Amino acid sequence: GWSGSFGLGLVATSGNTDTGDLTLAGRMQYGAGAWNHTIGFGGEFAEDNGVRNKEEAFVSYDVNRLLDQRLYIFGLGSLTYDNFGTNEWDAFIGGGPGYRVIAQQEIAWRVQAGPGLRYVRDQAGEDSTDLGAIASSRFFRSLTDTATLTNDADILWSETDPRIRNDLGVNFRMSDQLSTRVSYRTDWNSDPLPGFRKTDNRLGVSLVVGF
Repeated sequence: GWSGSFGLGLVATSGNTDTGDLTLAGRMQYGAGAWNHTIGFGGEFAEDNGVRNKEEAFVSYDVNRLLDQRLYIFGLGSLTYDNFGTNEWDAFIGGGPGYRVIAQQEIAWRVQAGPGLRYVRDQAGEDSTDLGAIASSRFFRSLTDTATLTNDADILWSETDPRIRNDLGVNFRMSDQLSTRVSYRTDWNSDPLPGFRKTDNRLGVSLVVGF
């Protein structure tokens, strides 16, 4: 059946400076027998004294089918938009094998990798479509009765600007449906445009509603 979560974070200041920062993210999962479908989405928008300085959004779809208790195959599609990053559009579609290294209630870890096709359009208007590959790791650990840790890592490779993303988070459950999430995300681009840094780091706190 269906399960999922939705998170929302909002920061606003007024006075000497007027700033606003809105973050949202969600993940929905549907399982039926050996099949599992996951849809992820998110966005971040910020303004400083009425000037927009951050505008990011992404959506992804991941489907996998178990072949036995540990081995599975997956298909993945993702699309990222960043109006102030080195790449305005970044899309990937691919698939391959995956393996559940650890599959327990208190701790779980799975890895997957496979080839695919990547499309990139940078802020200078140059675009490219290349053969690529992705390698991903998904880790979950229960820390206490009310706290859990997750770490999602992705390596996306192609001739145009290979990218690494790591998202570390700790969730603190306040009720059956409500929790607080503290996360630290790192994005690394191998070949950014002039004026852009290779690494972006983001520390966030959000309220998460699960269902």
